[in-house]
Amino acid sequence: MNLGKTIKLLRKNRNLKQSDLAKKLDITTTGLSLIENGHVKPSKNRIVKICEVFDIPETFLMFLSVDENDLSKEKRTAFKILEPGLKKHILDLFAE
Repeated sequence: MNLGKTIKLLRKNRNLKQSDLAKKLDITTTGLSLIENGHVKPSKNRIVKICEVFDIPETFLMFLSVDENDLSKEKRTAFKILEPGLKKHILDLFAE
C-alpha cells in the first residue's frame, strides 16, 4: 500500500503545490514531503483530513493506494486488468 504516492497523485491531479496542500493540512512542506515519499505514514486523523481536503471518501484513498503486492498471487492478474481503468475513473470523478 502506498498512501504517499496516492496523496502526491491526488495533489498533482488538483494542480496543487506541495506548500499549498501542506498549508491546508496544517503541516510543514517537509512533513508532507516525508508522507508523499513514504518515509512517514500518515496518522488516521491526518488521513481523515487529507480526504476532507480532496473531498473523497477514505475508501477511495485506500483503493487508490493498493498495489499488486498487497494482493494474493491469484488476484494480481485481475487487479492488473481492472486497476488502471478504475483508478482513472475515480481520479476523473474527483478532479477539479
